[in-house]
Amino acid sequence: MSLTNESRLRQEIDHRIDQWVDSHRGGLISLVQQLIQLPSINVPPIGNETTAQNLVTHWFRQLDLSVDQYDVRDVEGIELHPAWRDLGRDYGGRPNVMAVLQGSSEGRSLLFTGHIDTVDLDDGLRWHHDPFAGEYCDGSIFGLGAFDMKGGLAAGMMAMRCLVELGLQLDGTVYFESVVDEEYGGANATLAGRLRYPSIDAAILMEPTNLQIATGHRSTSVWTLTVKGQAGRSFSGEATVNPARTIIDMMQWLGEFLTSRSNRTGTTEFYPWEIDRLQAGPALREMGTRVPSRATATFWVEGGMDENPNILEQMVAHLDARFEASSYELRPAIPPLWGSAIAEDHPLVDCLQSSMRQRGNDATLVTAPFACDGAMFNRHSRTPVILLGPEGGNAHGADEFVRVDSLITLCKVLASTAVACCSKDAWNNVRRG
Repeated sequence: MSLTNESRLRQEIDHRIDQWVDSHRGGLISLVQQLIQLPSINVPPIGNETTAQNLVTHWFRQLDLSVDQYDVRDVEGIELHPAWRDLGRDYGGRPNVMAVLQGSSEGRSLLFTGHIDTVDLDDGLRWHHDPFAGEYCDGSIFGLGAFDMKGGLAAGMMAMRCLVELGLQLDGTVYFESVVDEEYGGANATLAGRLRYPSIDAAILMEPTNLQIATGHRSTSVWTLTVKGQAGRSFSGEATVNPARTIIDMMQWLGEFLTSRSNRTGTTEFYPWEIDRLQAGPALREMGTRVPSRATATFWVEGGMDENPNILEQMVAHLDARFEASSYELRPAIPPLWGSAIAEDHPLVDCLQSSMRQRGNDATLVTAPFACDGAMFNRHSRTPVILLGPEGGNAHGADEFVRVDSLITLCKVLASTAVACCSKDAWNNVRRG
């Protein structure tokens, strides 16, 4: 077959993919809504992903695909792996799901991956749209997890269905994965997938990148600062020490270090830090009627994709320059999450860029401005991952939404990229194994 004929065939396949996705817009909307309507909130150490995972499993079985639903701790050797995160999580009845569209021969394999769990609702936030209704309004779907990341998961699921129903005979195998327990620093379920399926050639993670191709993502660390005080009331001249006042001073001082660290010279990147919660006194009462005995602050710090996120020693050195070391305790709330990246010259990058450009989209490469479980791919497996997800907003906040037009584009790009990548002749310059 001449190159011209090959190009014509690819153009015809892309045209068929685009037509199929456009004609199934309603089905894609409905699938996102179904996923939102099945709450899958992660509330460490447990989670509520099972019902949504069962829907994903049933959905793929209806397509006559092979589906593997398995428990994280059943993966041999996982708790002995150096990347295992000792978070005290309970994985009972919280299965991962892997669907498999088997290729016809020895072509390259590709994985669409993402997490099904969401953060919890904040009772201080007011939603104008029911967080569990999946309401469609003005071209967007609203609901908890719509943007992060049930919209992206639905686009990947529909891309798999597109490949099946068009009857495209791919040389390589295409996988779809839905993992549990990604939020709140979880990544063990993603590690389980890498150990159970170690030979997949490359992966696309549908985290919400606003239709930008992210070859890397940031690191993050989460810390808890605890300050003890002298509790009571000074009715009779007793000495009290209010730890709430002290911790405010400490966080302001520590903030100077973190802000200067974020505003680095020689780069346009800004790595934010943010206080997640502050507490002093009884948590379940309106007032404590006394100077509290202790105060705590939990805060997170972002860093570069190749930067060690464990900055405990640097923060302690900064605090000790002004405060007594015995006056506080600083410890990690969770083990730090490393950033990671795929090589920009990896053939999957070129496949994605070509597919995006064919549909009139920007194909500039970026670094995702958040941490995620990508390091379990790029640092701890032979399966490199690239991030590409839909447009939307208000992730982890009230009235979270995902834009449907971006889901349509994402679905087309995923299906088209699978066709381009999963062939015997793809990536001949990349060593396998």
